[in-house]
Amino acid sequence: LRTPLTATAGWVRLLQSAKLSTEQAARALDVIGRNVKTQTRIVDDLLDVSRMATGELKVHPIWCDASAVIEAATDAIRPAAVAKDIRVDMVVEPDVVKVFADPERLQQILWHVLANAVKFTGRWGQVALTCRRIGRDVEIAVSDNGEGIAPQFIPFVFDRFAQADASPRREHGGQGLGLAIVRHLVTLHGGSASAHSDGKGLGTTITVRLPLPAAAQESSDRPDDTPIRWPA
Repeated sequence: LRTPLTATAGWVRLLQSAKLSTEQAARALDVIGRNVKTQTRIVDDLLDVSRMATGELKVHPIWCDASAVIEAATDAIRPAAVAKDIRVDMVVEPDVVKVFADPERLQQILWHVLANAVKFTGRWGQVALTCRRIGRDVEIAVSDNGEGIAPQFIPFVFDRFAQADASPRREHGGQGLGLAIVRHLVTLHGGSASAHSDGKGLGTTITVRLPLPAAAQESSDRPDDTPIRWPA
């Protein structure tokens, strides 16, 4: 909690000193803005974890446009990916038009998974999201060619406060809450979340599967059979 606050407070003091150039002041405002967003995300995650513990975290599924939700989540993490020159690809297969989910919570699920992939992928890396239908489930998988996960840590990746590197000098920040929230929200949808990695340095795939109700249409409403891809 203190890391973004400390950075924000430091830049605020520099701005108050009136000793910064125009360029430095612009940078200060940019850093403050980014840290405010980080702090907001941390607080939101902690509130969600609290609601998880009390059973107050709810989802309200409706039929929603799968591509629209996925694109919104992808757009949200794009600045972080661009900052590291990471390519983010998205493919939504033509047999997935609608998904029965809470659109805001589904976007939150995908944001956490994508943000995690970007965080643990090095500069000039790749992150790929694929969405397809398997039987009566919709499967969304996010793969990266980043740091990977040691086999002994795989069973714990969705645990609260889990950190593969829990040392004070670890390279990556975060509270270890994102994937715990993902699993809880996916479970509330009646689905499942899983992680796979061939080991350290070999990338990671996080897979989310959401069930389609019995009333789901068997045929696609999309006018053609071309997958939606991003970037085009």
